[in-house]
Amino acid sequence: LYAGSLHKEYGILRLAEAFMQLSVQAELHIYGAGNAAEALRALAKGDARIRLFGVRDNAEVVRAERSATLLVNPRPSDGAFTPYSFPSKNMEYMASGTPVLTARLPGMPAEYGEHAFVLDDETPAGMAEALKRILALPPQTLLEKGEGAQTFVRMHKTGAAQAARILNFF
Repeated sequence: LYAGSLHKEYGILRLAEAFMQLSVQAELHIYGAGNAAEALRALAKGDARIRLFGVRDNAEVVRAERSATLLVNPRPSDGAFTPYSFPSKNMEYMASGTPVLTARLPGMPAEYGEHAFVLDDETPAGMAEALKRILALPPQTLLEKGEGAQTFVRMHKTGAAQAARILNFF
């Protein structure tokens, strides 16, 4: 599942192209709107496993994130803006308890990578290989990865946890 801005520069078309290379029984659910929507519709016509849901209520998206097998943030690491932005999508994804696949983004602290599957080859072929490898893992392994990420976010990244860090600093 991917939920967010459907902009070409965020890698969503690469994700769809990667998914189309897979011969697994799975679906790619995509939520959002943006400049890549038309191209995604064309790709979905060629592969019925790609399902576009458009913009939906946040509660519905969160429910979908929690029930997905894997959440993917295909944002490329080489974007000019990437070193200066924190991918809040990764924190949202991790909080869901569903495992996450993301590139090693320069604006993302290294500790997040310990709780996600990290994409080292961001090409469609590299993404396809990562998806294939992850989707072949036992369900229990995926569950543990997602739960570990969720625990990490709850223990260290909530407002209360951050406030405690500031109080401890003082």
